[in-house]
Amino acid sequence: MDTLTETEAITAPGYCDIKQSFARLGEKPDSLVGLVDAATLLVNAFLRNDTEYRVMLYLADKKAGGLRLMETRGQFSREFLQEEAFVPFGQCLCGLAAVSGEVLICRNCYEDPRHETRWYGMGAHGHYVIPLLYSDCVLGVLTFYTQAGVDIDDMQKAFLARVGMQIGKALFLWLQERSRNRAPF
Repeated sequence: MDTLTETEAITAPGYCDIKQSFARLGEKPDSLVGLVDAATLLVNAFLRNDTEYRVMLYLADKKAGGLRLMETRGQFSREFLQEEAFVPFGQCLCGLAAVSGEVLICRNCYEDPRHETRWYGMGAHGHYVIPLLYSDCVLGVLTFYTQAGVDIDDMQKAFLARVGMQIGKALFLWLQERSRNRAPF
């Protein structure tokens, strides 16, 4: 049998790397770019490279009533990025995750009614949508694109929720420093 026991999995070198990366994720990042890169590496390692290396980071803008796109990784068209620059709270997967504070999984964009965005030529894909929480407040959302048909178990979903809390902590520290220094994003 090729499965590891729980003890073997916990002591495996890959687990130790993930655990260390997870701990570092809660530290104040130098930039949003660094934060997105660290989160992408961690999530891909944990989920065994299930994502397409396309990621979007949104920050909550309570005054405007939605999420503002701040960083991306991977290939996106200019038109798509312009259209997705602002997502109202409650709209599509990212806006719903911001309102609920829960990790959302989309197995297939064409079969999930919560996936409201449609583009000409858009291929079937899925998403892991992770709210970034600090003290029960959603500071933003991190969205990973996946192949269609992706599925995760409750343990993996709980891990993604913890990742969202770690990133939320780091994001809070980063925003706090920017506020003190009155530095733009």
